[in-house]
Amino acid sequence: STPVSARRPPNGMLSELSFVQEAFPIPVYASRGAATGRGVLLCAFLVLSSTAGATTYYVNGTIGQDWFPGFQAAFPWRTIQHAANTMNAGDTCIVAPGTYAERVSVTRSGAEGAPITFKTSGDGVRVRGFDVEGSSTVRYVVIDGFEISTPLTWAWDVWSTGSGVALVNTQYCEVRNNYIHHTVREGIMV
Repeated sequence: STPVSARRPPNGMLSELSFVQEAFPIPVYASRGAATGRGVLLCAFLVLSSTAGATTYYVNGTIGQDWFPGFQAAFPWRTIQHAANTMNAGDTCIVAPGTYAERVSVTRSGAEGAPITFKTSGDGVRVRGFDVEGSSTVRYVVIDGFEISTPLTWAWDVWSTGSGVALVNTQYCEVRNNYIHHTVREGIMV
């Protein structure tokens, strides 16, 4: 591997790669002749995102796409489940108002002082519920500000889906400021 140069082009304009190198001075390596231009930019982006601390992700069911980057309100994800599958300790997911016809399965853990947090950006965020459980104990997850109801058609397919929030094999999880109604089973199952 050889280091990729971050010199200015002769016309004085910044190329995509040189912008990344000047804004974020980290070494970027590419195999000889294998990666150029956008491939190297992607490599630099992946290195930056993997070394960063806690991240705030955005979800908007109206304008979002799950292939968007998700970490800017202008380029949000479409589903809360995509966020749940991506988030790590300390990350926050901010969900825009709207109706999300999904029951979110959370299997990842946060850490003490760095929970995985799902919260709303305002009133009127409706979901079908949350299942917080994993093959090992799921810890430090916060669910904050949602309106949760479980339609009858969803209530009996899996034992936990009749409840608004199912906390199974969990520790140190918080369910706060939610309006949970019209569930077939418990509002919060522990």
